[in-house]
Amino acid sequence: VVAFHEPALNLLSETFPPIELFTRVAESLRTAVRLALPNHDVASRLIACFEDAGLSAPSIIWESLVDGPPSSPIMRWAAKTYQALFPQLAGAGLASPEVGDPETLADRLAAEMVALRAQVVTTPQVCAWATRS
Repeated sequence: VVAFHEPALNLLSETFPPIELFTRVAESLRTAVRLALPNHDVASRLIACFEDAGLSAPSIIWESLVDGPPSSPIMRWAAKTYQALFPQLAGAGLASPEVGDPETLADRLAAEMVALRAQVVTTPQVCAWATRS
């Protein structure tokens, strides 16, 4: 069995209804990933990758996590990731001015989630596997 687990980093996490602040954070993080990882979209090309390696087309599972207020671990993770990467994002000109202070980001995102009764959906995680013929 040959198996891979890849995040679909070419897709954004989203909120429903949309939270503009979260969208700005997700866009900044996705841009940073695109610059740092030349094959950030590999999860969307797994069939071709398997076949190019001489394997059969894989079985694929594509999953996302969903949660909501009052305390979303997904939203806290996004805020903490942005906060941790902020020096690099700012240095590369990728920090969105509309996001504001990274130190208060988690609290502001949580407040918007509660106010809108929003749910957040993660970037999909993709698992693919095949057996050698």
